[in-house]
Amino acid sequence: MPNLIDIGIIAALREELDMIRQLIPGFEEVDLDGTKTWYKTTIESHNKKKYTVVAARQTKMGPMDAAALANDFFMHWQPAYLIVTGIAGALSDDVNLGDVIVSQQVIHYDLGKAAVDDDGKSVIRYRPEGYPCSMTLIRQTEAVADSERYVLKETALAGVEAVIELIKKQYGDEDELPGLLDQVARHQAAVHFGPLASGSLVVSDPAKKKQLLALHGKVL
Repeated sequence: MPNLIDIGIIAALREELDMIRQLIPGFEEVDLDGTKTWYKTTIESHNKKKYTVVAARQTKMGPMDAAALANDFFMHWQPAYLIVTGIAGALSDDVNLGDVIVSQQVIHYDLGKAAVDDDGKSVIRYRPEGYPCSMTLIRQTEAVADSERYVLKETALAGVEAVIELIKKQYGDEDELPGLLDQVARHQAAVHFGPLASGSLVVSDPAKKKQLLALHGKVL
């Protein structure tokens, strides 16, 4: 079956989709069946090759809605590549606020068994499954990350400005706010390649982070 478009992009949050539309020019709304809004554009590479890109946002967060949207992408658009993009919480000390993470493998950690340990406490014994990502996209992203010719300062500045605005809206401690904003403004984003953990939880508990790191010691 021929590909109708080159790249499909899935975002979970409205803020993520807004940033995609800000960084990639020319998106136009497309309504195929009255149930979902797609955003379509054509971009041109440095060697003048054109690519068709379609972006869409999940109606709800979580892997089930992501899977449903991915299915809709293949049904309507048949993309050559499908990218899920957005924000993530760091599990590695090497990853700093504002860094870029490119997944080489996605580890689905939700699968498991509810059990009782030797102390009588309820525990989840995870049985994760790993899904390798497109090696073609990974290699191309590595080439872009290694070449300063492709570093767009305007794009980096737009990302920093967006992060600063989010911090201003959500950060509670006014005394620490100036230092944090200064840290973000001076940050030079690094690009990391490695495995990501994916599931239905938003994880802020240090103990849960240790559980996820136990599944794969190099999870970013």
